[in-house]
Amino acid sequence: MGEAVGGMSPVAQWEAIDDAHSLSSPPDRIAPPLVTTAPLQLNIHELGWDNFEKLVTEIVRKVEGREARRHGRPGQSQEGIDIVGFHPEAPARVYQAKNYARFTAGVLERAVQKYASGSRPYDARELVIATSDDTSDTELLRVLAELRKRHADLSIDLWGRQELSDMLYDHPRTVTKFFGPASADAFCRPAASVDQAPEALEQLAAAGMERMVARWIAAGTEPATAFKFAQDPSLGDPHQRWNDIPQTGLTVIEGDFGSGKSLAVERLHAADIAAAQKDPTAPIPVFLSARDVRADLGQAVRETAVHVGTPATRPVRAVLDGLDESGPERSEELLAQARALTAIHPAWRIIATARPGLRLTDKEQRICEPLSPEAVDDLVERLGGHPGVLDSVSAEVRQALRRPLFTVIGAALQREDRRLPGRPLAFLEALAERGIRLSGRPESHARRLLTRLSAATVAGGGRAPAAQLGDTGDIETALDTRLVVLRGRTLQFALPVLEQYFAGQAVLAGLIPDTVLTDPHLTALWRGGLALAIAAGDWDQGTELVERLAARQPGAAAWIVHHAVPGHSDLTDDAGTTAPAPFLPDAEVTRRMQQAWDTWTTRLAPASGLLFGAYRGPMTIDARLDGGVLGAHLLRRDGDDTPALRIPAEHRWIEADRRHRPLQGWHGTVAADHGAWPWHWALDVIADRLTDLCSYKEFALPDSRPHTAERLWLTAKTLLDRRNHDHTPLPADDVLTAVRSALRKHPDAVRIGYNNRLRTNPAELRHLERTLEQGTGVSSDGMLHRPYAEPDAAEGMWIWGDYSPQQLHRLTQQVLTAAFEIYTALVTTWFPTLHDTLGLTARPIQIAGSLYTINADESPALVLRLATRAPGADPVDLRLYAGDNSGINPEDLLPVPEEPATATGWARPRTTDAPISHPEVYGDTPAIDYAYLWLQDDLARLHLAKAPQSPGGL
Repeated sequence: MGEAVGGMSPVAQWEAIDDAHSLSSPPDRIAPPLVTTAPLQLNIHELGWDNFEKLVTEIVRKVEGREARRHGRPGQSQEGIDIVGFHPEAPARVYQAKNYARFTAGVLERAVQKYASGSRPYDARELVIATSDDTSDTELLRVLAELRKRHADLSIDLWGRQELSDMLYDHPRTVTKFFGPASADAFCRPAASVDQAPEALEQLAAAGMERMVARWIAAGTEPATAFKFAQDPSLGDPHQRWNDIPQTGLTVIEGDFGSGKSLAVERLHAADIAAAQKDPTAPIPVFLSARDVRADLGQAVRETAVHVGTPATRPVRAVLDGLDESGPERSEELLAQARALTAIHPAWRIIATARPGLRLTDKEQRICEPLSPEAVDDLVERLGGHPGVLDSVSAEVRQALRRPLFTVIGAALQREDRRLPGRPLAFLEALAERGIRLSGRPESHARRLLTRLSAATVAGGGRAPAAQLGDTGDIETALDTRLVVLRGRTLQFALPVLEQYFAGQAVLAGLIPDTVLTDPHLTALWRGGLALAIAAGDWDQGTELVERLAARQPGAAAWIVHHAVPGHSDLTDDAGTTAPAPFLPDAEVTRRMQQAWDTWTTRLAPASGLLFGAYRGPMTIDARLDGGVLGAHLLRRDGDDTPALRIPAEHRWIEADRRHRPLQGWHGTVAADHGAWPWHWALDVIADRLTDLCSYKEFALPDSRPHTAERLWLTAKTLLDRRNHDHTPLPADDVLTAVRSALRKHPDAVRIGYNNRLRTNPAELRHLERTLEQGTGVSSDGMLHRPYAEPDAAEGMWIWGDYSPQQLHRLTQQVLTAAFEIYTALVTTWFPTLHDTLGLTARPIQIAGSLYTINADESPALVLRLATRAPGADPVDLRLYAGDNSGINPEDLLPVPEEPATATGWARPRTTDAPISHPEVYGDTPAIDYAYLWLQDDLARLHLAKAPQSPGGL
């Protein structure tokens, strides 16, 4: 029993578990019957140790469909493993069964460490800790997140009483075996009929109707009206707004919360159901909430589709709602998986919904356009309100009212003869107040329940066990607000934005642990609530949150501030007025702006020191706010003195002494009715400056070998006037002479420019002079070579024809490796505080991919993916497919399976903007070009720069 398993290395004694094995035998006693009529959990904690291990084994075999084996025998060292599960289409998974009365964070940490520090038999990278105790404790979840980061090469799952119960919901035989027939009847879903497709389609249609009704009710309509609207296809009719959506491939409907994108996909889903009901060969309709997809999207689609048909023989039309709600990195993973599925299955269609922020191709993106003024008036009238609702409101509210959610709330307020709020957030507050009134319970109690529920649903991925909220009365109170719905045995907010609203209230009330602001994983989960807290809070509340967050995670703070407060570009609606803003003396306006500026620049140092070119000193802000219109100057400061302050603002730009002219002026509309507006203003100014720095590649890296090599080659070719793609070696002595000549000509210049080809400065030229004097990069014959594989062929008019497939593969591998090193140096040297926020530096990353070369007349294709890098592995792993006309290997379009879904990194970089691109490796500085575009793209994801036109340089 010690032979190799599945081609893996030999391991310790194991026992195959079949139906005759002791672990497959019935329990020596079943758990006591459940006492409630609609139980949310099984009483797993009452099974006893031996029976609990049998239950876990049964789940591995019967629920997961794996071949199960017991690792070791009683008395042997089991290396942190009780059961091993094997599956022909999945990696090996190991399980520990912990029947503890109280499962603590310390127990979890010791269990993971025991396996992680051992020999890891079977080469298993998936570890499951199963316990009969509740696992919703905040500290336990925090430690789990930390362990996942610490052991990034492992996929670690924690199954508690609720998770195990959920897994058994559809398995009455197993529940009967361990808990008895009475408990099975009370707990499990009724068994499906033999011919389940028609019934399954009816259930899909009913579930979609239920979701739509719940959303209309939560938005403030009465139940009868909600049901009527849900049945009316003219509301959210896909054939009017979405008639250009392709029948196959990936489409992402993008819009802000309340824009009607979820209603649109419900209508599309209903149309797919109707088609499948008429034609048994029609595509299989599938509806998934992104937050419910815990692992692989393809697996989730197939598991859902089999209730209607066989995905292997029929196409699938899947809806993936709320793509952005799973966190920044998980959203990117799901997007990549959706792209891969539709590439591998060309007849499939996936339609997803998301808020703005994901990088989508033009082919994928469909904007959920706001309602026209006529459509707003029509909907308001149908809801019993008064037309003309868009008149005499601020630009921000006018924009909000053109989203159906706000239209519905506004009509409800009109029916109650209430004034429309002056800010969009106040609409949500009005909706919350209405729901709390409907509960019939004291406001403080109902609000406290909803706030507590939001914390649980944020931690639980959108749902929380109903029993976790409290007793039956508490559950009924939450449901009576109409803001919350019951799905099976779990509670969730009917509208995701309501979860975020109450999460924001929890933040403002100080009900969240400090780890939410310090742990990147928890911050990502709470990002919506944090943004709404800053939006709702005053200056002092917002500032406290931003400064605490920026102290540890300035990148996350920037993302949250951007989404919390409208920027200048959001406040340019010509037809709207500006919202009333509280009066602030000029001195207070200036003080707040100065505090925000100083905090951002301090946390983003040393890169922030280059924002204004040669001037690296302190700055003083002088500002005036007239209603919502801001005028500001950024001025040089000399110690405690700012001479420009003694010059009238209108005369500063013509001041004879240029040192007293403003470094930058700013004039425009700001969201002055938001307490935290100075934080967004400063962020926008910094983002514009960082964009320029990335565009012009202004960050010096004298200690980076590949950066120096490329800059030396570019400088040499420019000074010796060689063509861009002429990579003939250059005499090193001639290069050195040219560099010294340039230094003599420009000894004190701030910047030296050679047309649009080279921007340099005396400091860099001196560094290159020393490099040449030391002979670095110079061959034995005294020639300076391009620091990469040189052309070895001449087969056509195209530049790639100068390289054989093997040489092009070598060149591309070298360039990508150098780019990775330069990117890391840029972050480490200039953005150290973003190191744990950016995806390429937050954890060990490998760029994995393939290079396809066909012939000299057809451009090579490059497919790149990101994987977790194993210790000792190269940062780039590139395969070569030479002379193959069969097309791209479908496996190259799949996300790398070893990459854990829990890895940190808000700004997850993409090596390509599309699955297939062309290698850009032929220029003078290809690695620098790649590295800067990756960096700018990553900064743009945090709203610290504008996005480059070509992320990844492809």
